[in-house]
Amino acid sequence: IEYADKDKGAVSYIRIYDGANGTFDLYNDSGDGYGFESGEYSLIHMEYSYENHELTLESAEGKYPVQVSFGIQLVKEDGTVEEKKFTYNGKKRRYKI
Repeated sequence: IEYADKDKGAVSYIRIYDGANGTFDLYNDSGDGYGFESGEYSLIHMEYSYENHELTLESAEGKYPVQVSFGIQLVKEDGTVEEKKFTYNGKKRRYKI
């Protein structure tokens, strides 16, 4: 059975457009109630370095469980797309892409 919130906000992949540096904050919570007010959320700050072709995920904030696996789609300047999978444990981590 498929339904809109079956994965509780899980992200299938992160799409990065090559050609410049970029930042992004990935936020997730239960999607219902007010638990976020008492820290039941996860917030992960991400930075992409074009020069190093590196994605940095900072340590997660909040008490909500972090998503442990992601896909990355790197959209290159010529329009081609590279896909990779990686895991994340909530601690700061750098990924070469």
